[in-house]
Amino acid sequence: MRRVSYTLMALPLAGFFLLASASSAKKALPQEVGAVQRLTSECQHGNFPSCTRLGRLYENGAGVSQDEARAFSLYSQACDGGDAPACGLLGSMYEDGREVEEDDTIAAQLYKRACDGGDAEGCNGLAHLYELGSGVPQDEVWAVQLYQQACGLGRAETCNMLGVRYETGRGVEKDASRAAAFYLRGCDAEWAASCNSLGLMYEHGDGVAKDEAHAAALYQRACDQDDDCTNLGLLYESGRGVPKDEFRAAALHQRSCDAGSAIGCNNLAVMYAVGTGVAEDELRAAALYKQACDDGAAVSCSNLGVHYENGRGVPKDVSKAVALYTQACAAGYDRGCGNLGVMYEHGTGVEKDLPRAAALYKQACDAGTFRGCLNLGRLYADGRGVEKDEVRATDLYRLACDGGDALGCDNLGLRYQEGRGVARDPARAAALYKQACEISPTAGCVRLAILYWVGIGVERDDVRAAGLLQRACDGGSSDGCSHLAMAYQYARGVDKDLVRALALLQQACGAREDGQCTYLGAAYELGLGVAQDHARAAELYQKACDHGEGPGCVNLGGFYLHGKGVAKDEARATSLFQRACDLGTVQGCLNVAWAYANGSGVDKNAPRALQLFQQQCDAGYADGCTAVADMYAYGSGVAKDEAHAVVLYKQACNTPNALGCNNLAWLLATTKDATVRDPKNALLFARKAVQLTQAKDAGVLDTLAEAFHANGMFTEALETERQALALEPDRQDLKDRVALFAKEVK
Repeated sequence: MRRVSYTLMALPLAGFFLLASASSAKKALPQEVGAVQRLTSECQHGNFPSCTRLGRLYENGAGVSQDEARAFSLYSQACDGGDAPACGLLGSMYEDGREVEEDDTIAAQLYKRACDGGDAEGCNGLAHLYELGSGVPQDEVWAVQLYQQACGLGRAETCNMLGVRYETGRGVEKDASRAAAFYLRGCDAEWAASCNSLGLMYEHGDGVAKDEAHAAALYQRACDQDDDCTNLGLLYESGRGVPKDEFRAAALHQRSCDAGSAIGCNNLAVMYAVGTGVAEDELRAAALYKQACDDGAAVSCSNLGVHYENGRGVPKDVSKAVALYTQACAAGYDRGCGNLGVMYEHGTGVEKDLPRAAALYKQACDAGTFRGCLNLGRLYADGRGVEKDEVRATDLYRLACDGGDALGCDNLGLRYQEGRGVARDPARAAALYKQACEISPTAGCVRLAILYWVGIGVERDDVRAAGLLQRACDGGSSDGCSHLAMAYQYARGVDKDLVRALALLQQACGAREDGQCTYLGAAYELGLGVAQDHARAAELYQKACDHGEGPGCVNLGGFYLHGKGVAKDEARATSLFQRACDLGTVQGCLNVAWAYANGSGVDKNAPRALQLFQQQCDAGYADGCTAVADMYAYGSGVAKDEAHAVVLYKQACNTPNALGCNNLAWLLATTKDATVRDPKNALLFARKAVQLTQAKDAGVLDTLAEAFHANGMFTEALETERQALALEPDRQDLKDRVALFAKEVK
């Protein structure tokens, strides 16, 4: 099973705020070098606003040498003269302890004089002290009222802050409509962050009617006001609310980045990473991620980690990737926690630690990153790092699916298809695969297509299946291209075209992110659309295995087991089967168990084989149950126990599993134990096995013939045995039984 990680992320920018005292939120002053003499004269003649303005020049060193003591004196003079802004500025100096001993009580008194005189900064400063309970009794309700007064007096930053509070419910009752109203006041006062936040509300329909065109207009205002063009760029990138224009999007992200927006740099980096709106340039993408990460964008640290993990635009360095994911996670970016969890799960760049991986996935899931829920679900499904819990796994997949994660819906569909953690429901599985496919062509489409091929949960429809596989392939799914190639090979919903099939397999194998070479290897192995070449098939299986394709490891192991295209090497074969098993491929695990059962490439060890088969059976894989049943049925490495074998065969058959049904029928029809022998049910299970294999398996037809014979139905036994022989005319055992049954019919 390919590991599930996280993709590069582009982010919208909302109107975040930092709670600050009045002193840290003062507006910039114009340069007034030539005005110092005039202001000094006016102040000396009792013009107190001029004293305040002159104090600002001294405080900021604008046109004069910076002199906070002089500023303090001027603010005191102006405040005593009744100038409200001067009282607010003087209050900030008392609050900060600049040129005077820090005293929040006096600061509060001065802020109140300023606020009572209609000064927005004074109201804001006083609100801040009431919120903290510093210099005045703590009173958050009164603080909010004072913030609202400051907003009403035109302090745009405070309007924005109130919008954030009402949107998030911080310190006030959550109220999206009021949030929108405060954001509007901030935006109208040319506070770009408010325009962005209000735009986000219109984009998503939060507290206002959804209107992407109006959202675009608000984002344009933010862009015009402060070069804050990130959200507008995302709309142009997706074509929502504005005509799709990826080149325009890239230019807007560049503008934001140039203006110092770390998120703008991140979003521009994403475009360079995938070649959208700009020429693909992974080196440039990595440089932009680093710039944004250094500027505090945790998402960019995580994205840069993805580049280091995969060696994209930077030398591959998994330890560096781990450090970046750790940095992003510590900064509160939950996807970074999820990526870090993947590293701990697989021991990439860190020592493998499944409990730690589970904890990180849970952290990501709890924070609303549904891919974290998906990955945590996988661990619960397999009992790795946590106690195995099929129901919990299903619940986590459902949570991921409900959150819009396509793979969550895909995995949940598989649970319903297999009946793991929920009652088996193929129709529900098909609906979930459809949901996943609609979210992303790389998830769900292939599984749904297979259901249409076999007519499980949906009415059989090869044409519909081919259409779904085409969608998956066009969407970048190597698995989709591989299965579409099979459709062309066997004329399933499309005209047979081996040339087209081969091209699709080559496309799938050559994909950068999730290339699949197993099917192309199979084409060379079988000579489908290309000259048969076992050596080339072995090379492709090796490439597939190296890329993490479990089936490729299984097929290559089979080559080594039989000396096909490579020198025979049973130990190497078993090693490859083990790798496939470690990658989550059930057949690899079963083959390892068979190796121990037969002493192939390892010392023969029946108890170990039984343990491995039982593990697969307990995990819900019918072939594992059938293998355990075989060992008990024939006493292979364990005490013979046909009754227990029957129980296990039935468990496999009910999944349904053709081999389990077949072996159960054979045992019931041929056993010498009268307490186990049951010819009537043998016939029932044999017919089910034939139905599951569509009467195309000679061994299964042979079992049905034996069941007919056990029930005294000799004519039916002969006819069925002849069908089996027609499928495999060189099998001597089938010839012998045809001759035997023919004698009995005569």
